[in-house]
Amino acid sequence: MPVSTTVTQTASSASNPKPAVTVNGGNASSVDLTTSDTLTLSVSLSPGTGSGKKADWWLYTYTPYGTFYLDSSTGWTFGYKVTYTCALFNFSSTPVLTLPLKGLQSGNYVFIFEVDNDPDGIRDGDIYTSSVNVNVK
Repeated sequence: MPVSTTVTQTASSASNPKPAVTVNGGNASSVDLTTSDTLTLSVSLSPGTGSGKKADWWLYTYTPYGTFYLDSSTGWTFGYKVTYTCALFNFSSTPVLTLPLKGLQSGNYVFIFEVDNDPDGIRDGDIYTSSVNVNVK
């Protein structure tokens, strides 16, 4: 589990990487859903001047069941590890999870997509973050 769950970027630049995570095609930072809904989680990235530079990619969620991360080989897995390490590249919104919420425990789910410019499998470089809070009722 990370030491910090919130990263505040104090300076913004058009050249910095810009990860984005969205739910059901919207751009809201917080979404209310019910157990009769389906959640579609999508990610995108604009790498800025980091295009082609190797980085750690993190995609994880805090849930009432614990912390899960997207493992690039096996899918969503309990725990917290780097998702992938590779060069940054531009890609548009891509679905990474479609989940019918029927039977899911009500509560708060936070989905986070980050890139870390120190490609060592540790969340320790300059970190660029996007997150969305999902409240399931």
